Amino acid sequence: MRTCPRLVTSLAFAALAVGACSKKSDSDYRSASTPVSQPQAGEKANLGSDEPGRFSFATNDTTKGKPSDSRKVIRTGAIQLVVGDYASARTKLDALLAATGGYVDSTQVSHSQGSVSNATIVLRLPSETFGSILPKLRELGEITGETTNAADITAQYVDISARLASSKALEKRLIELAAARDGGIEAVLAVERELARVRGEIVSYEGTMRQWNDQIAI
Repeated sequence: MRTCPRLVTSLAFAALAVGACSKKSDSDYRSASTPVSQPQAGEKANLGSDEPGRFSFATNDTTKGKPSDSRKVIRTGAIQLVVGDYASARTKLDALLAATGGYVDSTQVSHSQGSVSNATIVLRLPSETFGSILPKLRELGEITGETTNAADITAQYVDISARLASSKALEKRLIELAAARDGGIEAVLAVERELARVRGEIVSYEGTMRQWNDQIAI
């Protein structure tokens, strides 16, 4: 007689995993980028029957005030949980996210014989809720593993910010030179080539800043 293993829920920082008893399985992958009230910042979770699911999320810890408080820190974590029922655990997770301003960034779910056997859920959490939400995530099931990490990107952030400001100042000057059209056709073409290069740098720097700000804010 065969017994079904307990459902495994994995939170990366907010994921659920469920284990089921079956011979064959098929996978159903779903992704979403809507607020929790619908099912973002950064967590993943796996739900599996053969091994604990994993759940991780990214959030940033920043506050304004003292110099030490203005550092740019990106926090991530993963929690593996064993749960008795995926649907019930997921309902509680969604309610928790809705109450804390977080949301589900993506979900991967595997099915076996008509029921969920494994799931990975990636969550995004506001930085201010990082510490307070962890105890509540642990309450969703039996913990089998947990990790947390913090990456201080202050130096890189300041460097890219300075490069961006410098490139924008240079762009403004090049626009003025291009409009003046002094020095003949070759000089004008040289200015336009340099302007194109600088604008490419600006796009790259702004993209990096947007990505970091997103991870830091939520």
